Amino acid sequence: MDAHSNGVEMAKVYGSILIVEKNLSGVDLKKSSFTNHNVGETATRSHEICAMSWNNDSENQILLGLTNGIVKTFDVTKKEFVGEQSHSVGNGKLKGLFKWNSAIVTCMDSGLLQIWKDHENSTDVKVGSHVSAVRQNPVCPSQVGTGGQKNDLKLWDLNRPEEPTFRAKNVPNDFLDLQVPIWVCDLGFLPSQGSQSRIVVGTGYHKVRLYDTKAQRRPVLNFDFGESPISALAVTDYENVVIVGNTVGTMGIIDLRKGQLKGHYKGFAGGIRCISCLDKQQMVVSCGLDKFLRVHHLHDRKLLHKNTKHANRGDTADLSNRSSERGARGEDSEDEDDDIWDKMEVVTTGSKRKAIEKSETWVN
Repeated sequence: MDAHSNGVEMAKVYGSILIVEKNLSGVDLKKSSFTNHNVGETATRSHEICAMSWNNDSENQILLGLTNGIVKTFDVTKKEFVGEQSHSVGNGKLKGLFKWNSAIVTCMDSGLLQIWKDHENSTDVKVGSHVSAVRQNPVCPSQVGTGGQKNDLKLWDLNRPEEPTFRAKNVPNDFLDLQVPIWVCDLGFLPSQGSQSRIVVGTGYHKVRLYDTKAQRRPVLNFDFGESPISALAVTDYENVVIVGNTVGTMGIIDLRKGQLKGHYKGFAGGIRCISCLDKQQMVVSCGLDKFLRVHHLHDRKLLHKNTKHANRGDTADLSNRSSERGARGEDSEDEDDDIWDKMEVVTTGSKRKAIEKSETWVN
């Protein structure tokens, strides 16, 4: 299963699921337990995890990219951090992190893609500004897809990164002869296609687009998914089936052969941030803004598991401190609040003001 960068990340690990949302957490679905694996001694923004990827083919180690440019290695069998590297990734937010041969590849939202052969020296590539999506082809690891706002889909060969091997061409102008806006929010490589892949793209303008690099530069399929920006997308082992989610909590399974929505996955209460498919288990795992982890069956779309991140001891202590402070202030604080509200002038609209004036006149 792929682990990629989408704000909230997931990776299937030996019956558990690792989730990244600024920090690293593990969920055991059988025990319904939640474990935090702190990245730093203090939870600061510099220790926020922005991207993750497998470190090897055996999938027993995960690379975690932090805001401050540090890349940490987490061993999922030992359940501890076993390595750390520091890279000068520049300004902006880390959007992509993955391993290619012995090199580590990073990509910032500014469009700076860097191939790190060691800790200090890198090959820098500009992939366009406002990058929202960076994905590595699991079949051909040297191939990378990028895209973003006003930055259409491009494919890159890391062996020769000077120029993209494929540049997508925008769809024709609309009926007013205006250019259709471009915003690539997520993308995925469809399986069993080799280096000349078919790529599916989800846009910020609720479009799902399918590109066949052998056929043409424009999408061979272009259709709507709901009316809100697409925020997450995941391919499956089935060549023509993808899972798509948007910012209002709608997630559906799509058949790309006909461009049809086969059905919805239910139970969401907020925007979807990340989707991953566990094809061997026939499951779809998703995370959203409501901080719930949901596991659905891939085909019948039933909700199998639902877990949330409970408050840790630090959060509980913080809440108890606030309660004790409020208790120490006592009733005097509440009386002060009441006085403030009593002194505030009541604002009324025209119809209500006339009714009040009439009632006052009748009383007098």
